[in-house]
Amino acid sequence: MTVKRLFAIMFIFLCTLGAWMILGGVTSVRTQENGTLLKKAVVSLYGDNLVIKQPTLIYLEKKQKQSKKPNGEIFIEEFETEHSIFPKKSKVSIDLQLDPRKKGVLWFPTFKAKYDARYEFDISEYKDKDIFLISELSSSESIYKNVHLKINDKKIDDISFLIKNEKKKIDNQKDIVVFNTTYDTTGLEKFSYLMSPGYSGIAQIDSLDLTINTDFHNIDFIEKTLSATDKKKTDKGFILSWKLDQAITGKDIGIVIPGKLNPGDIIPRTVFAAPISLLFYFMIIIVLSVVKKEKIHPVNYFFLACAFFSFHLMYSYFSDHINIYLSFVIASVVSIILVSSYLRLFVSKKIAYLYSPLAQIIYLIVFSYSFFYKGYSGLIITIISVCSLFFLMQLTGKINWQKVFEK
Repeated sequence: MTVKRLFAIMFIFLCTLGAWMILGGVTSVRTQENGTLLKKAVVSLYGDNLVIKQPTLIYLEKKQKQSKKPNGEIFIEEFETEHSIFPKKSKVSIDLQLDPRKKGVLWFPTFKAKYDARYEFDISEYKDKDIFLISELSSSESIYKNVHLKINDKKIDDISFLIKNEKKKIDNQKDIVVFNTTYDTTGLEKFSYLMSPGYSGIAQIDSLDLTINTDFHNIDFIEKTLSATDKKKTDKGFILSWKLDQAITGKDIGIVIPGKLNPGDIIPRTVFAAPISLLFYFMIIIVLSVVKKEKIHPVNYFFLACAFFSFHLMYSYFSDHINIYLSFVIASVVSIILVSSYLRLFVSKKIAYLYSPLAQIIYLIVFSYSFFYKGYSGLIITIISVCSLFFLMQLTGKINWQKVFEK
């Protein structure tokens, strides 16, 4: 091994690094462009983030104020102010069921929701006012089925006020108004339940009993929302409960819907980290060539680098058409065959069929597979790196490097 050869290998490594950066950039752009277009198509079928807004009652109060015209004349101006009446008691049940849809080459976390709720309003202090109900459907893209409404156990057949987001005048003869609503709908990516829609950032909650049943275990709450007060695991998912009494909060309730693994989420990160794999592999091969007294030309390193690059090339484009795990296996097997069948032509069989495949499994396959585990790839790479450092230090501790580079 000479310094000249070492610099030639470094040059090959840098060229391969550039190729990986281009592939990673192309893969990222391709995923973003396809994702934007395909998401629009999914939204048109399933709707966007599902938002359910807690219904409220309002009453209008007439007021007067003095105003002055430009000529100085004073007149009385009448106007109305809107006041909200929040539910005295709320019992809400929501079932969320995963129903992922594949559009093009991407999976989207679509879901079905069943909403069943009962709200009680105390209007005993406002019986001399005209009282209106505000309850609206959040998305024009979503499909709402089996919509049933009742006010004081009287079925409401005309539900146009939900669609038009209009106020519906209600009978204020009773002290308590009970509003029942139920429907089935769909959504994408996120579910939110808003307790103070359109009024203020703070809501008064006298009594809330809200339960969400999921058929998935991967639960994550939307940022700045209330976490569940109780959480029970079932065979299929979770039963999440929010029970609040005499509470005041500016937070709502929200859940992130888990999605299937998409190639576009992990392949770019795998490609951008690929140079680390090749760097460690080259180090192992260089050290083995010194220890075993094998002569490996820089051109040989060029073809080894190409075999490593072929793994990510196949992995990236095969995943567009077949299962991501299957594409990973195919790319891994082909890459190992390419390297081993090439090395056997100019190095010992032990390096070609034992040391090299083992190094590929550790530095290429395990490195790349670690990205399937979100949040753990850095830890896995760190552990492998430290173990590799220990192995190389022990293997090369007695080598006289001065003599090696004098050759």
